[in-house]
Amino acid sequence: MFCTNCGSEIADAAVICPKCGIPVNGASSRSAQGLPTVPNHMVVAIVSILLCWPVGIASIVFACKVNSRLKSGDVAGAEKASNAAKVTSIIGIALGVVALAIRIISAIVNQ
Repeated sequence: MFCTNCGSEIADAAVICPKCGIPVNGASSRSAQGLPTVPNHMVVAIVSILLCWPVGIASIVFACKVNSRLKSGDVAGAEKASNAAKVTSIIGIALGVVALAIRIISAIVNQ
């Protein structure tokens, strides 16, 4: 296999090019450098804002904090924000589903 940046020959299992240091085959630069990756749970936060927007806003704020804290090197803060984004997203989705179920039951009963 050859590096797409410098053209030098590299091993098939290589994550970064030994000559230029660029990640190979779409490998993330954070994982290639051995830095931790922390999930930001943004997709779940977006779903939660659709079902229960007050809690969903909080989950999106926490999800945004994950990447900014990782960039600043605060891995512990990023993990804490990631957990908060996950928990608030789940709460928002649960509240949204319960509210939707109550609306459906109320509409059926009131017919």
